[in-house]
Order: sequence, then structure tokens, then C-alpha cells
Amino acid sequence: MKNTIYSIALVIITLFVCLNPVRAQVTLVENLGSFDQPDTVFSFGNKNYYVLGTTGTTEQLWISDGSAFGTSFLATFENPGKFHSIPGSSDLFFIEYSAAGQMQLWKTNGTVAGTTMIISFGTYTKSAVWPEANGKMTYISYGSSGSGKLWASDGTVAGTIFILNFDFVLKPFKLPSSSDMYFLQGTASDIVSLWKSDGTVAGTTLVETLGTSTICNNLAVRDTVCYFSIKAATGSTFLYVSDGTNAGTNLEGISPEIFNFHFYQASNDLYFFERTAQGIVNLRKLALATGTTPLIGNFGSQLFIEQMVEVGNIYYYTPTSPYGTSMYVSDGTAVGTVFLTNGYTLYNVVNTGSSNDTWFFKRIIQV
Repeated sequence: MKNTIYSIALVIITLFVCLNPVRAQVTLVENLGSFDQPDTVFSFGNKNYYVLGTTGTTEQLWISDGSAFGTSFLATFENPGKFHSIPGSSDLFFIEYSAAGQMQLWKTNGTVAGTTMIISFGTYTKSAVWPEANGKMTYISYGSSGSGKLWASDGTVAGTIFILNFDFVLKPFKLPSSSDMYFLQGTASDIVSLWKSDGTVAGTTLVETLGTSTICNNLAVRDTVCYFSIKAATGSTFLYVSDGTNAGTNLEGISPEIFNFHFYQASNDLYFFERTAQGIVNLRKLALATGTTPLIGNFGSQLFIEQMVEVGNIYYYTPTSPYGTSMYVSDGTAVGTVFLTNGYTLYNVVNTGSSNDTWFFKRIIQV
């Protein structure tokens, strides 16, 4: 909770379009009282939900339809989490932590009477909301040891179930072609495996064991597949592509280090940066049609890529070394990847949207 307390007023900006230029009118809707700045703003069902910190250790949930009459207080909580919803449900759901450390599932329909607790999961240190599985909400709860429990809920007490225990859960993801939820999980002995779940105990199954690795540091979904990399204790990074099946989960390459997954608008291929054992940073792509990883650009000895900015069908990259920052532009091809400029620092790469030009600030050290 921040120490600075503000008098929170809900305001609305109304635009009046006339023959004259557009004018904006700022109107006070309701003075809500003395609160910390809003922690959460969520739009749902043509209304906005706000979580406001009070002068104590609690937070208040408010709702507004943009009018003074439709702005009202709903309930007081100790530590509410992010809002989320179930398709077809008129209720909004969130996780709340009580002072006793109880992880609770709550729902609200925008009324005081309809803001109620569904179920308590037990005592846990933290939680995360995961992707849906067959229209059910999924959650992971963490104990003090870092181990996790997977839960699913259809928004009812009877439909909120415990699914499985895990040592370490790495990354969840969804594939557009499937209603299942997929995730990578690791054991205490660092064995990483790919799992899927349909929100039931019987439908939560192992897809494939991937081997001994420590972390999953990149994951991106494109079309019907997921690209991810896992790093072994030896330092090598393994690049995988998976369609969610055992036969369709394949190792595509091994590199000392892989980072910054991204896609070009005109390509279904994955682009990524590779750092070699000598510290050289290369731009490569994984061509899905061939399974090859051709070299697109060599940026030399770099620490990291500070910015990746997509403008139209090209990317601007700013690799940074101890000696300064460079700027490259790339259309996704080797011949179209070229050096532009350098400086001690290059930052705020932007495009106005009204031209093909790109603007940025360049800081130069005067000798």
C-alpha cells in the first residue's frame, strides 16, 4: 500500500463533435473519498470495476457505469487479485487473500448482494490465473516451498476442483485449435515435461517428457503451434515446436542461449536472437516449413537487445554493448537486415503512423 493518499474522483471525458474543431469536456461524476491511487480498473458488461486502496490495510471494490447514480461501493477486501470471467457468465471472478493467508475465489455481478465468496482453496503464499480449459477457469496456487497445485472452476462450489500437484510450474499456454490448456512443469530433479488439461482430473495428462532442464525462458504461440525454449544446467538452450501432441512436439535446435521470440507480420516463421559461446548476438529464424534456422543478421558482441519495435512489416532493433547502443533495421531477410546508426544510448523508437519514417532519441557522449 502506498503511503500517499489521494482524494479519488471519478471523471468522464465527453467529446462534442460540431462544425468547429473537437472539444473535450471534463465532468466530475462522483467524489469517492480519500483513497490511494486505483490498483485495478477492469471493464466488464458495459461497466467499470475499480479497486481503491484505503487509508488502512484494506482495499475497496467499486463499480461505475459512468454516471453518479451508477457509481457505487460493493465490498471491502484485504488483497484482491486480477479480475477474470467465464464465457457466457454474467459474473466477474477474482482471487482474494485473507489476513490469515486463505486463498479464496470470489464473484460479483455488480451488486452488493451478488458479491460473494465461492470457495476457499486453503492457505497459500501466492496464486496465478491461468488460461481457460474447456470454458473453465484454471488457477495455480503456490505453497511456501514453491510447489504448485492446479485447480479448475466453472464458477460454482461443486464445480471448483483440485486437479494435480506439481513441483514447479513453468509456463501455461493455449493453442487456438484446442480447448485444452497446456503447460510446462518441472520436478525437483529438474525434469521438464509438457502437459495438457481439459479442466478435469482424468483429462489432465502428460504429453511428453522433454529432459533435464532448469527454466523455460521463452514461449510464443503462433497459428496452431507453440514455440518454447528450455535451458539446461549446462547452459545450452533447446528450442522446441509443439502442436500439443506427442508426435508434434519436436526439438528444432540447440544453442548456447536464445532470447526475444517474435514474428514478422508477413511470416509464420519464428524469429529469435542467439548468443553464441563467444558472446556474439545473431538474429535467426526458425523456418517452420523446413525446420532450419538460417542466420538473418550478425550484430557482433552485445549484452542484450534493448528495444524491438515493429513498424509496418519491418523491425527496428537496438542491441546494446558496454560501449553503447546500435540500431539495425530488418525486413526478416539477410539482405534486408542493415546497420543504421549508433550512439551512447538510443531510445524511444516510435512511428507516428502517418508516414514511413521512424523517430528516436540519440544520446551522444561529448569527448
